[in-house]
Amino acid sequence: MKSWKRTVLLFAISLGVTACIIDFNEPGSASPTVETAGFQETESVKTQAFQEAVDTAVAATLTAMPTNTCLPTEAPEPTNTSTPSQEETPIAGSTSVAPPDRFDISIEGQPVLGPEDAPVVIVEFSDFNCGFCRKWHQETFQPLLDAYPEQIHFVYRDYPILSEESFNASVAVECAYEQGAFWEYHDRLFTRSETKGLETYLLFAQELGLDIQDFQVCLESERAEGEVLRDAQFASDLGIRGTPTFFINGIPMVGAQPLETFTSIIDQELGE
Repeated sequence: MKSWKRTVLLFAISLGVTACIIDFNEPGSASPTVETAGFQETESVKTQAFQEAVDTAVAATLTAMPTNTCLPTEAPEPTNTSTPSQEETPIAGSTSVAPPDRFDISIEGQPVLGPEDAPVVIVEFSDFNCGFCRKWHQETFQPLLDAYPEQIHFVYRDYPILSEESFNASVAVECAYEQGAFWEYHDRLFTRSETKGLETYLLFAQELGLDIQDFQVCLESERAEGEVLRDAQFASDLGIRGTPTFFINGIPMVGAQPLETFTSIIDQELGE
């Protein structure tokens, strides 16, 4: 599951990812410092618009919301992948904002839950080692689906920004996806307490009755790694700077927001 190409790309992504931070040690500090990076804007994604929307939301709600977003603090260490750093740097939570345009987020070939013709499509970019992502999935994910069983089409996309093991976990769930067990494997990664690593990935595969030989071959394949890399690059090109990040019918929302924040936006989308 080791790949120098993967490490180089994750290093590049971590350098491009930025954070809105406030220096609490600075006397009189009352507003966030915004560190920006030069993401290239393409015809398919409006990076600058997204960054401005998120920056505005963070600045507006810095003191009102709890910290709820994971940001990368450094590139994965290629010489020590057996014990990767999983440090999480929180930024202040942000509410959803209405950017100049909704963002067209591709969901083709991605794992989904809910009716295909549901009026609300939610796309999540997440990291299995992000504590805020785990918190959201443990506290909000299922209640949200239960509240809108016919109205939500939920899509998951990988954005492993915290460590090499974040990437490995994403590869493992892609391999489970190939055997039709994405969501069951996804749930284990977010809810189980076992330390992530090859032994744990194989344990989860065995518990789900997957073909272990095929699963192990997949873990070493460029095919599975490529799926994760494409998601990560797409998220980076969009300007996404932390996890979890959601798009609700194309409207960006950053952080492990509570159920009420989601329902307020979804109800607006449903015209209720």
